[in-house]
Amino acid sequence: MKNDDVTVQVLIEIRDRLDQTNSRLDQTNSRLDQTNSRLDHLREDLGQRIDQTNERITGLDLRMATEITAVASAVNDVGRLLKGRRDDQLQLHDRIGRVERDVEELKNRVG
Repeated sequence: MKNDDVTVQVLIEIRDRLDQTNSRLDQTNSRLDQTNSRLDHLREDLGQRIDQTNERITGLDLRMATEITAVASAVNDVGRLLKGRRDDQLQLHDRIGRVERDVEELKNRVG
């Protein structure tokens, strides 16, 4: 009978330890559920932030494209103005050259 008592005692200890293990597993599962819940909220929050960032980037892209177009137009205008000014300078240079030649001819005639 003593063997039966020892066997029962060992089985009782195994059962008690299993109960403790199950309790710890339940606690672990509870913490894991809380962690998963926090991760789900974090994922939703990050998703919203990413969406907001994408909207801002889209707006910035549009404004940037508009500004680039305006800058390109201004550069073209400046280029045309500089070309016109250069043409004016060339014409003025030609006129000065003609006037100098005319003055030289007049000097030669008079003197």
